[in-house]
Amino acid sequence: MYKHILVPTDFSEYSKRAAGKALALRELFDARLSVVHVVNYLPPAFISAQSEHTSPAQIIARATAFLAQWMHESGLDSAEQLVSSGPAGREVIAIAKAQDVDLIVIGTSGEGGMKRLLGSTTSAVMHHAPCDVLSVHCD
Repeated sequence: MYKHILVPTDFSEYSKRAAGKALALRELFDARLSVVHVVNYLPPAFISAQSEHTSPAQIIARATAFLAQWMHESGLDSAEQLVSSGPAGREVIAIAKAQDVDLIVIGTSGEGGMKRLLGSTTSAVMHHAPCDVLSVHCD
C-alpha cells in the first residue's frame, strides 16, 4: 500500500517513537524509508551573543552528522538521510511532494525551542501534506 515513508525528526523521544513505527511499516509494506531533519536557521541577530556564530553551511553539516548518528542509534541505518533548512512544516511538505512520499510518520510533539512562537510542525504537516500522515503519540 505504501511505497515511500518519510519520518521528520527533531531528535526528540517523540521522533524516536515515530521512527520505530515507520520501521515496522517499512517492513510491512516493503517500502522505501527516508528520514529528514529540518534546520530552522536563525540569522546571527537572533542568536545570543554567547552563542557560537556559524554559517548556514556549518549548521547544515553539523545537523547532517548528528542525523547520521541519531539514525544509527535508532536502527535507521538503511534509510535515506535528508537535511533541509527553513520552516519545518513547509520543508517537510515540500520534500514529501518532491520525493513522491505517500506516508509521513511524525511525532505529535517535539523539542522545538520556538514551538509556541512558530506553531506546530505536526499540525502544519497534518493539514497540508500531499499524502497520508500518521501522527504518533509518545507514551
